[in-house]
Amino acid sequence: MRLWDEIAALFDAYDEEEEERKRREEEERKRREEEERQEELEKEERERQEALEGEREQQEKLEELAHKEEEERVVQKAYEHLKKDGIEGYSQRPYCDDKGKNTVGVGYRIPNYSKIKDLTMTSQNAPASDDNPAWDEEKKRDFIKKLDAFCEKEENSNMRPNQQKSAYYAMYSEEMPYFQEEELEDIAKKYIRKTALPEAEKNMNNLKMDFYKDLNPDAQTGLIDMQYNLGGEKFKLIDLYDHQQIDKSPLKFKEELKANPMRYLEKEINDDLLKNGYWPGLSMGLKNRDVAGVQGNLHRDGVGQKRQNTVQGLFNNPFRENNAVMPKDNLSQGGLGQNGLQPNALEQNPYSQIMPVKSQEEEDLEELLKRLRRMRRGW
Repeated sequence: MRLWDEIAALFDAYDEEEEERKRREEEERKRREEEERQEELEKEERERQEALEGEREQQEKLEELAHKEEEERVVQKAYEHLKKDGIEGYSQRPYCDDKGKNTVGVGYRIPNYSKIKDLTMTSQNAPASDDNPAWDEEKKRDFIKKLDAFCEKEENSNMRPNQQKSAYYAMYSEEMPYFQEEELEDIAKKYIRKTALPEAEKNMNNLKMDFYKDLNPDAQTGLIDMQYNLGGEKFKLIDLYDHQQIDKSPLKFKEELKANPMRYLEKEINDDLLKNGYWPGLSMGLKNRDVAGVQGNLHRDGVGQKRQNTVQGLFNNPFRENNAVMPKDNLSQGGLGQNGLQPNALEQNPYSQIMPVKSQEEEDLEELLKRLRRMRRGW
């Protein structure tokens, strides 16, 4: 009997071990299935993320391409504008500008040989060839010395380029050279693309505005015109409500402006802003989307009337999506246009006084006094 009991116990133990083995195998099978399912889910997630990343990269490429196309449109429009007579003008022959500086193309200064050493110069207005050979280094250096001496004479810089050509020939018995149109266009566009446009974008960013989204194409060209003409140090826009910008500036009256931005209207504070290259009235006009404020603050010293009028026209309706504000009675809301002054008006006349803006109460009192005087005359 004991033997059978032992045999039964062995069978029971075997059965238990078999059940445990099967249980472990089942658990292992489920674990492997779970791992495989998890790996499949992770794979699907990776593929989904890769697809999303691919879509993002594609979208970024499309946006970058669209931005480059928009940038190229802005550059081309600005270049065509600057080439016009009465703006910067354009000449394939070098000339002396009104400051006696050697210039060619679209206002490109050539003060020394290093500026022209890589440019092609020929005696005739045609591409370099055997019949029209490109000038060598010695000939270029000799020409720059002669042009310097020519431009030093004040009477020469006051002539138009065509007259200068004749005067140069009379002085040296030789023709001025021609530069190549493609190279001059490349120089001008490169300066717009790499310098004037980024500076204009930065200036709009200073006002918490976007050059492309907030300005229409004409105003974009107008802003680049000013940037191209004045440079980054003489044409800066500033948000007078931004204390951080004011603190980082070289201005003397920082605390006064932080306490009340409208104090920029005071002559001493305005003079300090202008001296440091800031255009506070134009900044206020653009920031407030105030067309009259913009229009009243575009004047530049030393710029011809045709250019002034053309740029004024480019800012007739400068903002996109009809976001412009036409102030009541055509008075600037926050710009120097409130008093009919332009940003450089104080520089033109240092004795100009900016009159404080009258309150409604003061205006009412003045009107009452006028009525009393009229009544008195009738007694």
